[in-house]
Amino acid sequence: KDGTVVVSDRDGLKFIKDRKIVEKLNRGEKLKNARILNITELSDGTMLLGTDGDGILVMKDKKVRGYISTESGLSSGVILRIVKNRRGSGVFVLTGSGICFLDEHYTIRELKGIPYYNNYDLYMNDDGKVFIIGGAGIYCVNYEDFISGREDVKAVLLDTKEGLPGSLTSNAWNWVDVNERLYLSGSNGVYILDTANIELNPLILFFDLFSCVSCFLATSTTLSKVEYIYDSLVLVFVLKCLII
Repeated sequence: KDGTVVVSDRDGLKFIKDRKIVEKLNRGEKLKNARILNITELSDGTMLLGTDGDGILVMKDKKVRGYISTESGLSSGVILRIVKNRRGSGVFVLTGSGICFLDEHYTIRELKGIPYYNNYDLYMNDDGKVFIIGGAGIYCVNYEDFISGREDVKAVLLDTKEGLPGSLTSNAWNWVDVNERLYLSGSNGVYILDTANIELNPLILFFDLFSCVSCFLATSTTLSKVEYIYDSLVLVFVLKCLII
C-alpha cells in the first residue's frame, strides 16, 4: 500500500522501494525453506504468501506473523493461488489438491463441490459466477452454492468436449479486461472466455493463426470482438462476429 514492491526469488523475498532493495528475507533464515509462488495483499496490509510446500506465510510490516499449514486444515502445503473473495471477506486458496476457504479469522475449511482437485486459478464475475481453472478445463458454478462447501454443488465443466481448443497452462497469470472477458493461457495459445455473458450451452469459436494462437469464446447474443495475439510477431487479428 505504501508503494513498496515485494519480489519473490529463489533466495526468498526482497522489498524494493524507490528503485532500491530496502530489505531482504532469506529462505532458511527468517523464512522457511519452501519457495514462495505467489503473494496476495489484504486491505489491512497483511500479506498472504503461497509457498511450494510450507502452506501460507502470513506477513505484516515486513515481519513474519506465522504460517498456515496442513495442520491448520489446508488440503496441501503447495499453494498455487490465493484469490480474494469479491463478495465478502476471506480468500480462496487453490492448493493443487483441492480448494479451501480462509476466512477473516484465519480459519480454514475445504470447499468440496468441485469434482476435480488439480485446479490452478479462480475468477469471480459481477453476476455471482465462479470460474475455476484447472487441468480438467473450466468449472463454472454459482457463488452461493460454491461457498457453502456442499458436495452436491451443480458445476458445469467447459472442456475440450465443449470446444475448448486445448489444455490450460498451470501457474500462468491470466488476465481479465473491463468487460469481464477472461484471457487464458493454453497449450495452443490464448483463449478468451466471456464470463459476463456465458450460458450453460456456449457457442464455441475456434481459430488457429499460424498454429500459435487459438481462441475460445463462450457468450450469448452479443456483438463480440475476438482478438488473436501472435506472440512472436506481436500481431493482433480482430474478428468481429454477430452471434445468433
